[in-house]
Amino acid sequence: MLSELVFTLVGVAFGIVSGLVPGMHVNTLAAILLGIFYKYDFPGIPLAYFVIGMSVANAFSAFIPSIFLGAPDESTVLSVAPGHRMLKKGKGYEALALTVLGGAGGFLALIIALPLLITAVPFIYTAIRQYIQYILLLTVMFLVWKEERKLWAAFVFLLSSVFGIVSMNSNINSSFLLLPVLSGLFGLSTLVISYFTDSKIPVQRVKFRIKYKKYIPATVLGLFSGLIAGILPGIGTSQSAIIAQQLGRIRGPKKFMVVLGSIAVTDIMLSILAIYLVGNPRSGGAVAIQDFLGSKMSLSGVLAFMAAGLVSAVIAAYFTLKLGQSFGNLVSRVNYRQIVILAAVFLLSVIYAFSGPLGVLISITGAAIGIIPNLVGVKKSLLLGCLIVPTVLYFFGVSIYFV
Repeated sequence: MLSELVFTLVGVAFGIVSGLVPGMHVNTLAAILLGIFYKYDFPGIPLAYFVIGMSVANAFSAFIPSIFLGAPDESTVLSVAPGHRMLKKGKGYEALALTVLGGAGGFLALIIALPLLITAVPFIYTAIRQYIQYILLLTVMFLVWKEERKLWAAFVFLLSSVFGIVSMNSNINSSFLLLPVLSGLFGLSTLVISYFTDSKIPVQRVKFRIKYKKYIPATVLGLFSGLIAGILPGIGTSQSAIIAQQLGRIRGPKKFMVVLGSIAVTDIMLSILAIYLVGNPRSGGAVAIQDFLGSKMSLSGVLAFMAAGLVSAVIAAYFTLKLGQSFGNLVSRVNYRQIVILAAVFLLSVIYAFSGPLGVLISITGAAIGIIPNLVGVKKSLLLGCLIVPTVLYFFGVSIYFV
């Protein structure tokens, strides 16, 4: 067990660092590990624990660049707008703390619910997997219907949908495609708006009181949404967060940040537990773990992985909060417009490194589209049409590819 613990801790270190760098996705790192596993005949079990530690830690630390720099990945993309609003009020660190609360609380809720999930998930999975596209369609219709400017809402959703489909037909590696798409729609667009509307960021408060009981419903809702994303095929954290936002009637950025933190962490664990629950892994990291195991996951394996995940969550939560304080101090001391420029240059550089000039073009196009909701007064979550429509079309058996 000592080797498993060591590999878990090393994975946590890698996960925290990778979470701070947009585009360095755990699925990509897991794919590299698979290559090492097959080429050098490396023992698989320690690598499985490494992936668990890395995945859980990444789910926590990835909110730091999303909130403070406007540089999201797929699991944190919806935190950009509410996180940035809180940042401009001196509450950026509080926003991060709420995601940590959601992640830690969601993991504890998952542990409590595990016996029920082991019994119920296989039946739920069989019952609703064929209706996913209809659930998403109803969610989108409700999302548009809620807006006062319904025509603009529909336009933004459809425009982002077309943008997503066209982007997916580019020759960019699918492992890196979401980086320019989501960074453009949510990250760069937020930075552009901020550059022209904000000249400074206030000192970030690091002392505040959080009433934990107030956020229990949001944490449980995040677990439910993480279950959707972690178990059902084709559903990511962003789509499940939209469903949670509508069904749970989440009001205010604070509760929503808790929901997002809970979804991010529980989705990671449930995508791995899906190997045992439904016989299929639901993420790149989970696929790697299944290969490392070389056999079916046992119940004892589930419990051991949960223990490794819990250790990872505790350590990652601590270091995420510590790093968040440093980021909060940095953004409040430097001229904010300079930070915006540096963040945009950094983000575009990362996009260029992973997806080339075409990725930069896609991200700039996405930024132009992402500004529209701010100009016309509709929610930026409508921009997730870029992910939702391709998912719906996939379930209807319609190809989104031109060739």
